[in-house]
Amino acid sequence: MTTMSKDAKSSQEPTSPPTQEELFERVGAIWSKAGDIMSPWHAPVEAMFRPLTDAMLAAIPARAGTAGLDVACGTGLATQALARHLGPEALVVGTDLAPGMIAHARALATQPGMTGVRFEKAAAERLPFPDDHFDVITCRLGIMYFLDPVAALREMRRVLRPGGRIAFVTWGNADRSDWSRTTAHVMTPPDPNASPAPEGIDFRQPEVLQTLLTNAGFHNVAADARLVPLPWPGSVDDMVAFSLAMFDLKYQSDHPGEVVDRDAAQRQDVMARMRAACAPFVTDQGLAYHAEIVVATAER
Repeated sequence: MTTMSKDAKSSQEPTSPPTQEELFERVGAIWSKAGDIMSPWHAPVEAMFRPLTDAMLAAIPARAGTAGLDVACGTGLATQALARHLGPEALVVGTDLAPGMIAHARALATQPGMTGVRFEKAAAERLPFPDDHFDVITCRLGIMYFLDPVAALREMRRVLRPGGRIAFVTWGNADRSDWSRTTAHVMTPPDPNASPAPEGIDFRQPEVLQTLLTNAGFHNVAADARLVPLPWPGSVDDMVAFSLAMFDLKYQSDHPGEVVDRDAAQRQDVMARMRAACAPFVTDQGLAYHAEIVVATAER
């Protein structure tokens, strides 16, 4: 892997700290690229994440209301699942900071039964809705990427109606994730001093999420870690290519101004090591991973 020179990078560094709006735009652009990268593997990625969606929605009674919000909706499949869960009369909005994700979500929500679903570009910290507007709010694998997760939770509480319910899911301990252990073969060694999330918040710990929700003003708060299946119904080569592409994007987002540059031999070596790591999980249906997640719920 090679990177840009220090002089080349320094010439691109801002002379003053970026504003929140500029940060929103940068993060939105990165996740828009992620949506494009995921597009060829959309079906297996969604199948892999479906158990997470099911665990999140199990915390919400069916037909729990007529207005739902899915924050950090990505390509919108969890938003669609929330709409089905709430029933045909429900109106459900999916929001995401990335315009590219919103474009993918709108393109995928054209099947029958989705007329009550719409998507809007919005930061979780600045939800463009009035107070007391939604009965249910969900967020699948989003809160740990917010620029200000504390502010985002307060915004969610603001737009949630009294008695309304919030449910979200985050990744748990990476050591209990088969996917993380196999994809680790394409990642650089972790920085022991790196913060796991903004402000050092460790979203892998249920008690941390309980404290965050309580401090944001929610009640009847609960959070627990659990092991769920993470099935990949595609080939090993598809998993390797997808993981490598996502890692390269993440590296570039974490190291602005640097580029990932593997020669053919390096790339083949990485892919071979990852194929070997995937081998124990291969089945007739694809790859049978498991992972730890944390499911958190609360009421206003």
